[in-house]
Amino acid sequence: TERMKASFTAFTNKFGGHVAGVRMTIGNDPGTAKVIEDLGQIHVDCLEASFVADSRHKVVTSPAYMLAGGLAELWLGVDGAVGALLGLV
Repeated sequence: TERMKASFTAFTNKFGGHVAGVRMTIGNDPGTAKVIEDLGQIHVDCLEASFVADSRHKVVTSPAYMLAGGLAELWLGVDGAVGALLGLV
């Protein structure tokens, strides 16, 4: 959990810190979600086989690599996120 908090704090500061209200996910860890929200972003609870796309800010996030219980869940989350990302460009 501490590692996830540090990673998303760094991500938000680098890519979203200057813009408030970016919709993103780390899954469903309340502590890390609070860090994201404290940095001015919007955390959306999300299952490992899914993703959150913020088309306004062109940001796509998925908790697949952190939460997946197997390759099938990982594939679903990553495949969906990549598809959403390609739809934004």
